Amino acid sequence: MHIAIDGVPAAKPNKTGVEWYTYYVIKHMNQLRPELDVRVYTHRPLDFTLKGNWKNVVITWPFPGWKYAWSLRLRFDKPRVVFCPGDALPPGLPSTVKTVATVHDLGWKHVPEVFSEPARARLDRVYADYAQRATKLLAVSDTTRADMMEHYNVPDTRIVTTHLGLEHADNRWRPRKADDPDVAGVKERHGIVGPYILFLGRLESKKGLLPLLQGYARWREAYADAGHVFPTLVLAGQPGGEGADAICAFADQQEGVVRTGYVSQDDAPLLMAGAEVFVFPSVYEGFGLPLLEAMASGTPIAALELPINREMLGAQSEGRHVWVGKFVTAPSATEWYHYFVNSMLPDGTLNRAPYKRGVQAGLARAAAFTWEATAQKSLTVLCDTSSNNSK
Repeated sequence: MHIAIDGVPAAKPNKTGVEWYTYYVIKHMNQLRPELDVRVYTHRPLDFTLKGNWKNVVITWPFPGWKYAWSLRLRFDKPRVVFCPGDALPPGLPSTVKTVATVHDLGWKHVPEVFSEPARARLDRVYADYAQRATKLLAVSDTTRADMMEHYNVPDTRIVTTHLGLEHADNRWRPRKADDPDVAGVKERHGIVGPYILFLGRLESKKGLLPLLQGYARWREAYADAGHVFPTLVLAGQPGGEGADAICAFADQQEGVVRTGYVSQDDAPLLMAGAEVFVFPSVYEGFGLPLLEAMASGTPIAALELPINREMLGAQSEGRHVWVGKFVTAPSATEWYHYFVNSMLPDGTLNRAPYKRGVQAGLARAAAFTWEATAQKSLTVLCDTSSNNSK
């Protein structure tokens, strides 16, 4: 068997959601089935060693269009299956080569206003190509699977849900005590004083950050003379995508807002565990990996009420259905203002009483999502696709 994988996202130095997914799914598939004949193609070497028969093939291509260089290489290597976990299928593959691709989200179909016209056109081309050419598709959630079936008429037999996961073995994402010295250290490194509210992710319009910032600024202004201590609003992530410049400019003008830039793999879990509340104002997501990270950290969650957030934040506790987090009903400054007014105490901390049952349910729910399970389901699809004679 010969499987070719686009590992470019996994080789990028500054990873966020799609990049971490690609990194961990490759790593765990390799650990599960090292005997398979697999080539992981990247533009720079991976930072971990592949086991067994898996090889990292580095294609140095200093020009735009790495996919074209990869496609040319694939014509010589002749794989049975090509797997694209993070981006478009390679162009010009022979019809005999089967393909599997991961569908992350169709946000531009639901909130087109936060995507530029070129971005919408490019994404539509990529996903239409998935629908036409891919032998099988992996969807990161049931919400994304339903979206792909609805908007591109993909039959349910061609698309499989493979939820994302967490790396539990290293115990990085976990609850920590309020006086944890490591949390104190990460706050000092990033200039955070006192209690803080955390957003973790890329700074872009899709994440709904302007309404969050406007609601926070309005709250501080309205209660400035009430003797309140206001928690810092920490935006942990690098700018990227549509609207990043406007978000950063507005954030930098607001009192009490700290932008950390990209945070390391070591710092992110500490920031999450030390936060009063993790806010997730994104206007559309395919999965929402930071929600899992917050659940595993025992951190209360406030998220926009979206189909994927309802899928992720619904849990069972003591035989009862429990919402792991609190929902904000609309992506507006007014809704976030009311959330802060109704949830934060005068000393700058969160009123945690309404979150107690949800936090406990979230810890149990997060434990059920593992990268090993994601990798196993992905391997099953890849192996079945390779062994199946039908296109």
